Order: sequence, then C-alpha cells, then structure tokens
Amino acid sequence: MGKEVVDAMRQAEREAGLRPSLESEVARLTKLVHILWKEVERLEGIIRVTPDGLQIKSGRSEILVLKNGGIILNGLRISLETPGKNDLFY
Repeated sequence: MGKEVVDAMRQAEREAGLRPSLESEVARLTKLVHILWKEVERLEGIIRVTPDGLQIKSGRSEILVLKNGGIILNGLRISLETPGKNDLFY
C-alpha cells in the first residue's frame, strides 16, 4: 500500500508540474558531480601541495609559495607591478 501512495503522489506532482521526479533530480545531480570531478582532475594538474609549500604550475611558468613565507617565481618573463613602480625581469 505504501508504494501505491508514493506512486500516486509522484503522478500528482508530475501532472501539477510542481517538481521533477526523483529520478530526474538524481540524474541531474549525477551530471553535476561528474562535471565537478572533471574540474578537480584539471586543477590537480595545475595546483599541488608539496613538502615545502604550494606549487602552482601553468605551461612554462611556476609559482612556489613556501611555508616559511618565501615565494619563488620561475618563468621566462616576470612582471612585478606595485603602486608607483613597475618592473619587468627577463
């Protein structure tokens, strides 16, 4: 009898257009989780936690933020912009 009540409620909701069925909600959430997981995999290739700190790598450039407060920049061209002064290092 409980199954009949649940089926009747789902049918009434579909007819009234109040909310999508549970199956469609699960399918939608599954799709969102899949999209988020792909983004996590992409970010894992760019950002990495190392014993020294945090490494961010993109192409031929790399930033290492050290636990001791230091920052190491590695790249072909580094532009440093501060209020009132801009420097370009080759």
